[in-house]
Amino acid sequence: MVHSVISSQKTAAQCYEADNVVCDGTAHSGKKEITAQRDGSEAETGKQVRERTARLRQINARLTAEIAERRRAEQALQQSQQLLRELGRHTGEIIEEERKRIARELHDQLGQNLMALRIDVLMMQRAAGDDHPGVAETVRSALNNIDSMIKNVRSIINNLRPAVLDLGLSATFEWEVKEFERRSGIACTLTTDRSEFQVDDARALALLRILQESLTNVARHANADRVDIRLHGDRRYLYLQVADNGVGDFPSCRRKANAFGLIGIQERVSALGGNLSIATEKGKGLTLTASLPLPVE
Repeated sequence: MVHSVISSQKTAAQCYEADNVVCDGTAHSGKKEITAQRDGSEAETGKQVRERTARLRQINARLTAEIAERRRAEQALQQSQQLLRELGRHTGEIIEEERKRIARELHDQLGQNLMALRIDVLMMQRAAGDDHPGVAETVRSALNNIDSMIKNVRSIINNLRPAVLDLGLSATFEWEVKEFERRSGIACTLTTDRSEFQVDDARALALLRILQESLTNVARHANADRVDIRLHGDRRYLYLQVADNGVGDFPSCRRKANAFGLIGIQERVSALGGNLSIATEKGKGLTLTASLPLPVE
């Protein structure tokens, strides 16, 4: 009986040990499976990271190429703009030289021929005297026509290159403002801080053209009845300000007709290294201010 109990206990112990062996085998197998899954997950993650890294490198390479291309395009655009400015400046110089040449030829040839013709007609008038009233009337009519032609030729010459420009900038501005006031009927005031300005021909001519273009814009588009012009300077800059009391300029009603006029003014100012500013408000007029640097002495 005792033997039976012992045998039974041994069998239970053996069974317990066997179960432990089975359990240990199952646990070990589970650990292997978990490790394998983890290794597979890490391998998959590593693969995804490598793929994403490769895609990012490709994107970065494309972005780098695009940035380099944009920089090249910007440099080419800047060079093109610089060339256009230089071409515009050179074209402006050629135009001014051509204006001067045409004005000189008109004065020397057409002007002199008209004066000679007027002298001949005056001699005919004296020769006819009062004995030929019909001839005298015809001669008077011819003289009037010749005087009108001489006046028109002088106006054309002054528009091409005012002869008064040789007398100085202040005198030129006074003449130009008076002529504009006479033609347009718009009241003008000119204020200067000195009797004369010592400037080179390029700056004097640029300021005159800016004034002419500004006054033309006022007459065509501003619907103003008063213009204030101020010319002043210091040791470094010359300043020209043209202010009208017209309709002004505002985003909903751009003055498209004078856009090229303003562009021309901007190019003239930029060609001499100056600055242009425009202040305007609807119903309160427009103020244009151009500043040109003086040559370094």
